[in-house]
Amino acid sequence: MSKSSILPSVRSPGFARWAVFLASVLWATAFAYPAEAGPVVLDRIVAVVNDEVILLSELEEDRIRIEKESKLQAGAAPSPAPSLRQRLVRLIEKRLEIQAARKEGIAVTDAEVDRALEEIKVQNRMTEADFSRALAEEGLSLAQYRSRLQDQIMGGRIYEKVLKGKTVVSDAEIVREYEEHGDRHSRTVEVRVRHMFFASSPSALPDAEAALARVRRGEAFADVARSVSQAPSARDGGDLGFLARGSMADPLDRAVFSLGPGETSAPIQMPDGVHLVQAVERRGGERIPLDQVREAIAADLKKRKTREVVDRWVQDLKIGAYIDIRL
Repeated sequence: MSKSSILPSVRSPGFARWAVFLASVLWATAFAYPAEAGPVVLDRIVAVVNDEVILLSELEEDRIRIEKESKLQAGAAPSPAPSLRQRLVRLIEKRLEIQAARKEGIAVTDAEVDRALEEIKVQNRMTEADFSRALAEEGLSLAQYRSRLQDQIMGGRIYEKVLKGKTVVSDAEIVREYEEHGDRHSRTVEVRVRHMFFASSPSALPDAEAALARVRRGEAFADVARSVSQAPSARDGGDLGFLARGSMADPLDRAVFSLGPGETSAPIQMPDGVHLVQAVERRGGERIPLDQVREAIAADLKKRKTREVVDRWVQDLKIGAYIDIRL
């Protein structure tokens, strides 16, 4: 069973509304993973936040959570792991947010947690036995999971209250963003590429130069590619289709995007051999009509405002709190 199978990611109305919203401001992952079996850590207080403490074991649990998330993000570019101090600061911030929620009178009933648990099981197609087995595999008791889920729901509600009315995006803001950052709202530039390849050998460069000379004398690149190229694309006249920037190895990419339509590069020597590329035609680069990107711009602006409002709110919580870091 997947290690992520019991994460609170319900999509149904009500619970889903705050869960999706919560994800956009990076709350939901804060307590998603429990500590797993390992060497016993002698616990101690690493921070005092108003009248509550954060323990070393919580910091270790957070480290394990981050490592698990990194492993689950298959194919994603690895990002630098946060330092011990950064992780502690984030735990302090989360503790302040929960304290603020309680101060605002926000509470989550057992019945609400029950409904959330049932929705999690339904969404993940889990039987009661599946759910219990997943908890056991995570080394987490039902009471612990319920407590953390309760905190997540409470955190979502305080975020909603903090953000209410502060993330409205006006049409004027959308238009200004569109006009000032047109490059972000333009169609991807693509070049239709033809390619010849000569495998590494003493004759590779002379063969490539001879092929280039034929093209410059007026022979069609496609015809020359069919007759001499050693690439699989030779049968198609070296046609690689339309490619966006970054689709090829850097030397080929730079060459292609520096060429005008119909131009052919000089021989490009690489470890595997010698390449010739031709830019047949270019498309894209034009600005997408505003009506087609309006919703995407609005969503991006709202996300930006959300982060700004939350960051200011958290800083205000810190200013008004007693925080004693003992790490």
